[in-house]
Formats: sequence, C-alpha cells, structure tokens
Amino acid sequence: MNWKVHQVELEMQNAELRDARDKTEALLEKYTDLYDFAPVGYLTLDQAGNILEANLNASKMFKSTRSALINRRFGQFISATDVAAVDLFRQNLFADKVRHSCEATLNVAGGSPLPVQLEGIAFEEGQACRITLTDISALKQAEADRLVLNKLESTGILAGGIAHDFNNLLTVILLNIEMAQIIKPMAEEQLVYLEEAKKSGFLAPGPYGATGHVSAGGAPVRRPVFPAELIKKSVQPALSSFSVRCEFSLAVDLWQVDVDPEQIGQVISQL
Repeated sequence: MNWKVHQVELEMQNAELRDARDKTEALLEKYTDLYDFAPVGYLTLDQAGNILEANLNASKMFKSTRSALINRRFGQFISATDVAAVDLFRQNLFADKVRHSCEATLNVAGGSPLPVQLEGIAFEEGQACRITLTDISALKQAEADRLVLNKLESTGILAGGIAHDFNNLLTVILLNIEMAQIIKPMAEEQLVYLEEAKKSGFLAPGPYGATGHVSAGGAPVRRPVFPAELIKKSVQPALSSFSVRCEFSLAVDLWQVDVDPEQIGQVISQL
C-alpha cells in the first residue's frame, strides 16, 4: 500500500517537473525571440571588453555574423576619437553597477561609420555587462539639417538688412538720374546714357536677390520662360557699360524651360 502511495507521489512530482520544464522552455524561447529580434543591438561584454554574446540586430549593425563577433574586443569597432569615452563608459558600468550611457561611432567594415547611443549595466556580480546599441544616424542628420537651416535663416536676415540699405541707395541714384534727364538743354547722347543707366538700375536685383532664395532654404521660384528672351534680357544690361558687342545665335524652336528666371539671369549676367 505504501509503495502505491509512493508511486503516486512520484508521478505527481514528475508531472510538476514536466510542467515547470515546459514553462521554463516557453519563457526561454520567448526571451530568445525578444533578444534576437529586438529593434536595438544587444551585446554582453566581460570586464576586459570582449564580446560574449550578440543579438541579430547587433550583427547587422556591424555587418558581420554573430559567430565572428564572439570573443572580439568591442573597442576594435569604435572610432578612434571615441575609444577613450567608451572605455570610461565601460569602467563606470563595472565600478558602480548602475545604468550608464554615452554616444559613439562604430567603424563598420565595408560601410559608412554608424553613430550609436550606448546604454548598459553590469550583472552577474560585476563579471559581465549588457549593452544596448541604438542607431541614432537619423537623429544626427536631423541635428545637422537643423543647424544648416539656422545658418540659412541667419543669412536671410543679414541679406535682408543689406538689401534694405542697397535699395535705399539705389532709389537715390535713380531719382538723381531722372532729375538729370529733365535738365535742359542736354545732348541726345547724354540722354541715351542716362536712360541706359536707369534701365540697369531697375534691373538690379540687389544683394538679396543673390542670397534670398538660398537663405529661404534653397527653393527657387520656378516658372516657364523662353530661354532666348531670358538670355537676351540678361546679357544686354551686363554689356551696356563695355565696348563689347554681343551676337546671338539661338534656335527659333527652343522649348520653354521651367527655371527661376532671376537666378538663371544672374548666372548669365555674371558669365
């Protein structure tokens, strides 16, 4: 009788053990999936900085297989300018066993340097540490773009101030030309020169014209124009004060072009 009771107890214990084993295996499988398919890279390092474990995303960041990463020194993949900061980061992890973070750039074989955010904490009584690697290249690009936009905005403010002063001076010049034109008597040749000067004054875009679109973010104000007319209009004022004659050889069936006429006109004029 006692033997049967003992057999029942063993069977119950075996059932409990099998149930516990199944739950443990399910949890291990779930942990493995979370570890391998996490959206960030995971590394396990020993105190010397050798890689003990790596998940799939980490191997993708390094453009390498996981087996090729194991037992490699993590510092070999860090940009020379960031080695000291990463070494200090790793030392702090083992020193106080709290979470630390830093930024670094990975040297990727056959690829562009990859900026990453590192976060880690020590475990197993300070014998190893786990580190997450988050790709921050998009964030760095956004910061760089924002810096460029800030500089362009500053350029726009400066160009606007210069343009205001330039237009004030140009207004005075044009008014004086018009006053000179009404003075009698005046030779016909003098009137021609004054009229050409006035035309050039009205065509002058001012300093803001050369920088305004760029400072606004580089977007030109496009519209369809006939290139032959644009070329002639841009060349004649530029040559009005020189003893140079311009001859045009333009096809009669030129298509319209979608450009910013002010910017293209400045290019032609400068040439």
